[in-house]
Amino acid sequence: MAAVAAQLTNAFNLLPETECCGLYAAKALINHSCEPNTVIEWRDDSSALRVVATRDIAAGTEVSHCYICLDDYGTLAERQAALRQQHGFTCDCRRCAEEAAAASQCSMRRSR
Repeated sequence: MAAVAAQLTNAFNLLPETECCGLYAAKALINHSCEPNTVIEWRDDSSALRVVATRDIAAGTEVSHCYICLDDYGTLAERQAALRQQHGFTCDCRRCAEEAAAASQCSMRRSR
């Protein structure tokens, strides 16, 4: 299962509307975050892709990309389920950690 998840994570559709996929070595090195600092842009006339910063990225900051469409998964639980199912991991990015901590605090307050 880990090998399949790794391939699914590192293989990308050549064009969003096709079922063809390719492996992009440089893109495969970019880790996931639910607060990404890059987006992937596809060239319409080829199978080339570009990684484009969505904000300034300070030297030493990890470059990240979101592996799922955040618009499709509004809650922490939905994002976590999608990432486990589609990519074989549980996200522990800053956004997920902060949302999990906030949910835990709310739960603790309600149980008092």
